[in-house]
Amino acid sequence: MKKIIALLLSVIMIFSMTSTAHVVAITTEEKTSNVSIDTYMDYLESKLNDSNLFVRFIAQFMIIGIKLKLIDEDDLKGWFDIKSPDVNDDNNDINDNPDVSLDNDFVDGEEVKLYDKQSFPFVMNGITITNITITKEDYNDINEQNGYYNPYKYLVKIEGYASEPECLAVVLNYGSDIYNSYLIKPEQLDEFGNFSVKAEQFGLYEDVDLYYICSVHYVYD
Repeated sequence: MKKIIALLLSVIMIFSMTSTAHVVAITTEEKTSNVSIDTYMDYLESKLNDSNLFVRFIAQFMIIGIKLKLIDEDDLKGWFDIKSPDVNDDNNDINDNPDVSLDNDFVDGEEVKLYDKQSFPFVMNGITITNITITKEDYNDINEQNGYYNPYKYLVKIEGYASEPECLAVVLNYGSDIYNSYLIKPEQLDEFGNFSVKAEQFGLYEDVDLYYICSVHYVYD
């Protein structure tokens, strides 16, 4: 009996060039990955009038095998689960609106973390950075600032204290030799030297997870 079933399954493999396409059409319409014996029998019976003699022979052979219960519905479903493509897969052949830059792991609103060898408060050149918060968002548009398509927008908030009421810069590294300098002007410091500034970071064409503080320094005229 097992040899007969194995033979039938081998024939199914030969027959798959025509049967799989039909079942995919059925499953797309019914929004399911399952196919029933009745559905498959209807398909086989439609092939009894096919112009190809070999197709008619295979269809008749399969019909006999199913009627003799040599193949049950579980066998059939299992076979199509393996052989037919996932009709609900967004990554199938054609994407009318491809997003060539976005990473599958991107999470809108996720926070970019500070490199674990650094911590707050971060002190350099008499300037104290008490906290930096960076979150990433799906932007997917052409940015007016740089005129280029930007897949991401990063929201940056830098907080700290400066001992001098001068312009200062915070230089961050986002990996892959991607650096950016954030200028903090004297008017952005309060009377005690505290500052809390926000910026929108464009031009990062990677899904960044970590950043590193490269430098914090004063910028003198």
